[in-house]
Amino acid sequence: MFGETSELTGGEQIVAARCANDSVRERFQFMFDRYQDMINRWKTDDISES
Repeated sequence: MFGETSELTGGEQIVAARCANDSVRERFQFMFDRYQDMINRWKTDDISES
């Protein structure tokens, strides 16, 4: 278990490889990619409200 999705960044391929089956792996990858897209869309240098 991870407290934050960002803790997976850089290791998502390890988690994907350990998924129970292809369906779970696809769902995991979809959600992780969606998270990465959101981070890239809203990234900022100001972390005062994070």
